[in-house]
Amino acid sequence: MLTSTDESAPVLPDSFLEGSAPRLQSLCLHCIPFPALRKLLLSTCHLSGLYLVNIPCSSYISPGAMVTSLSGLMSLKGLSLTFQSPRSLAARQSRVPPSCTCAVLPSLARLVFKGDSEYLEDMLSRMEPLPHVHIEIKFFNQLLFDTPLLRNLIERAETFRVFHQAEISFYPSSVGFALFQKHRPVKSKGLWLRISYKPLDWQLSSLA
Repeated sequence: MLTSTDESAPVLPDSFLEGSAPRLQSLCLHCIPFPALRKLLLSTCHLSGLYLVNIPCSSYISPGAMVTSLSGLMSLKGLSLTFQSPRSLAARQSRVPPSCTCAVLPSLARLVFKGDSEYLEDMLSRMEPLPHVHIEIKFFNQLLFDTPLLRNLIERAETFRVFHQAEISFYPSSVGFALFQKHRPVKSKGLWLRISYKPLDWQLSSLA
């Protein structure tokens, strides 16, 4: 695990781990720029946990490139992708349509995402369905939410076919929705969705 509390943290060089880590099982980077991440991920085959937290703008990876980098991680169980800020307008306009080939992550059990809804939808359009995944999502402030693939994921996931409790929570700067498979055990599978908004009427609208 490498972490930094400084937004101007030094960039990890391409020589990190000699650019290849076939035996690496877990990687956690917190606010650490690492331009050569894609190359490193393509060299791993036993990675079970990938946690990219507070990804700085300088380390932005497109959804297509991210999924391509993940496509060989058959043992990946936990994936966290949280961005410091939404994508730039230029990055959104340069979106590339997904290819016909979709990545398969058969072992994925936990997905944590923080970013804009379009990025998540773009990723899901390039991946096979995730029937057993636990999902935690936080979206940035947006005027419109168009998330048909996320809805489809929730509808098809076996995790949510039987649920026992749903919660809606209002916070000073966000609104949250939670769906639990069991009655509030700490590690129960479920769905956590939070949207950043301050005005109460906007919170209600975005949640709907």
